[in-house]
Amino acid sequence: MSVASYRDPEAPHTLLSLFSQAADPSRVFVGVCFQCDEAEDADCYDLSMLEPAWRENVRSMRLPWQAAKGPVWARHLIQSELFADEDYFLQIDSHTRFAANWDTRLIEMLGRCASPKPVLTTYPLPYDGTGKAAVCSGEQRMTILCTRSNAEAFGAADGMLRFRARLLASHPPAPLPTPFWAAGFSFSRGSLVREVPYDPRLPFLFFGEE
Repeated sequence: MSVASYRDPEAPHTLLSLFSQAADPSRVFVGVCFQCDEAEDADCYDLSMLEPAWRENVRSMRLPWQAAKGPVWARHLIQSELFADEDYFLQIDSHTRFAANWDTRLIEMLGRCASPKPVLTTYPLPYDGTGKAAVCSGEQRMTILCTRSNAEAFGAADGMLRFRARLLASHPPAPLPTPFWAAGFSFSRGSLVREVPYDPRLPFLFFGEE
């Protein structure tokens, strides 16, 4: 699990959710890059709410927020310094919540993809509230990435393509192909990190990363 966090107080709650909702939390290992202020951002990297066994599975690095170089750089650091060649690789945003048994469900879903090198990706549904009070969306339909319609697809000034996640009318028998990729939710086999790693020469790239 790759988590790049920039002064985000939701990050510890994200880790609590991913461990507590996993079918087998003992096999979940997290690489997290905390970019924060040691004095002012204690709530952004405090993992005391995690069970001791879960904390042992968290590999972290802590950088002063002034040294941050954007999400591409942080995700490169996680891949190059914290990834230990695990079988699977999930990259998420630091403000994420998980459904029950998400780990077994994702592995099973990946196995239903026709591609020999599949990647599951989309914009996750939002959750309501913050911290321990956060509640996952009750929506059961799946989403797929697509472009925004007509003039919304491209920004008038920059010409960059805009994406959105659309709800599917019904559950497909297998994940649907999409030409797009979302950095905030990407699940694949671990070989993805070796074959298409993040480029460390793209500092401060945020919009356009995808």
